[in-house]
Amino acid sequence: HEVAGTELVSLEEAGNPEPGEPPPIVVIDLRRRNVGLEAAAAVRRAHSRASFVALVDPGTPFARVYEAGMLAALPAEVEAVVACVENVIESRRDLVRGAPRPDMRSGVARLRRVFGDLRSGLISATVALNLMHIISESVERAVLFLVKRDHLVALGAFGSDPTGRPLAEVTRGLKVPLNLGSSLAHSLDTGEVQSVNFDAAELPEPFRSMVGSPRNGQAVIFPVLGSQRVISVIYTDNGDNEKPIEDIDILELATAQVGMAFENELLRRQISQGK
Repeated sequence: HEVAGTELVSLEEAGNPEPGEPPPIVVIDLRRRNVGLEAAAAVRRAHSRASFVALVDPGTPFARVYEAGMLAALPAEVEAVVACVENVIESRRDLVRGAPRPDMRSGVARLRRVFGDLRSGLISATVALNLMHIISESVERAVLFLVKRDHLVALGAFGSDPTGRPLAEVTRGLKVPLNLGSSLAHSLDTGEVQSVNFDAAELPEPFRSMVGSPRNGQAVIFPVLGSQRVISVIYTDNGDNEKPIEDIDILELATAQVGMAFENELLRRQISQGK
């Protein structure tokens, strides 16, 4: 893609679009001591339509970066930043002139992008960003949960709650119990995709109240499989959109392909943070 231009601005000015232009992609250097994570999160909240990517030092807790609303946490490597920006542009139709309408997008093209990222090794550095962007092309809302011993932890989200607040902000740091009988627990136990009625999903509180029932009543839960177990589950629905969720098979294949890469990334984080 051709980038219209780059500009070095202060943190206070980051996220402001030029007149007549779409919200920008912002790369924030969190390695600088004068730029804190809380300040970056505040700018992200003030400019919710812009896309924020963070440059971080090795050993930085990635979960905190994602909780701050960053789409990706990257090493300060030109190749990684360029590839990440390319992926953001792919998912931001407002940044691509002449981009196809949503119903013209090809599921095969999305899978091809997943396979390309896996071959290049990029997805190991930006796996959550890649996966959530692919899912965002088919659904209005999603919450990515990391599986812990006896609960789930929200790692990232997009879309809004019933009051209009960003789910990424509402679910930040949320821990969800693995209630027996819930669709989340069922997907975790079976490794199978669940397309269910929201009221019958038995989602645990307070998560159920946070997201609220989608207009069409449909929720789809995707498990992300590692080498031997489910390592993550993704709750999705169409929010205020009455259309049913389509491309379930395509999204299931996409989550299956990134599972191993996601697991490897999590292991690398644990090793890095343990040093």
